[in-house]
Amino acid sequence: MVIVAKARLLDVTVQASLSSIFDDLLTKAAQTQYTDPDEPLATWFTPGSATALRKFERALQTLLINPRDYRSLFDLPSLNQVSSLAAFFYVAAFRVLRDLLSPFRSANPTWLKEPSADERVTVRGKRLQEMLREQVNKMTADLAESSLNAIRPCGATIEKAASASLPISDSSVDAVISSPPYCTRIDYVKKTSPELAFLGANAVALKSLRYQMIGTPTIHKAMPPQELAWGKACLDAVDAIFHPQVLRVEIILLENLRAVL
Repeated sequence: MVIVAKARLLDVTVQASLSSIFDDLLTKAAQTQYTDPDEPLATWFTPGSATALRKFERALQTLLINPRDYRSLFDLPSLNQVSSLAAFFYVAAFRVLRDLLSPFRSANPTWLKEPSADERVTVRGKRLQEMLREQVNKMTADLAESSLNAIRPCGATIEKAASASLPISDSSVDAVISSPPYCTRIDYVKKTSPELAFLGANAVALKSLRYQMIGTPTIHKAMPPQELAWGKACLDAVDAIFHPQVLRVEIILLENLRAVL
């Protein structure tokens, strides 16, 4: 989500340069040496296709993020070094991943099935380049169109952090606009697992992340200790869930009181 949001902040003034930058990325990817038997993308792609995708991602990092120290973006504590320009090309790759993996969509549109070894996707290098270029061209056109509707430029700081420990000072926020998770209706990690794999998350990392998500469908064996910082409303709700008989008594009392009134 951080990368997608950063991509949307890309300034339209770079539009004329996007095609040539993409050409440089393809050249760099072709020159990249890479093999990894534990490549995360191999869950969905045959080894050669997974390698081709990873080479493009490595070229992205080398040319647009950090030329000296390649690291999995998934493992970085901060994404402040990922520019809107780099994010733009990451999103293009995300879209190609979605197109290539469309056969694995399940009845639940938010869930991608994991294929067996002989069902994994093979995409030739030339075709992959064509698909990436198509997305870059489409996004470039969208960038120009969106600039026509912009009211005024705005600044934003976009970062990732755990909601339980946001890196902000007390009393420093005027308003919070949130889109809460839909409990167990959407498995957000499963939904975005191809993109997370492209960012370097392996199976172990994905499993760990699922357990950390708010609204995760995974079952925890141990409950976290309650903290006063959660606030009275939250603690009362937790107590009602843990002690439903108390909640039922309160409901009965409210119903009796309503009947009397």
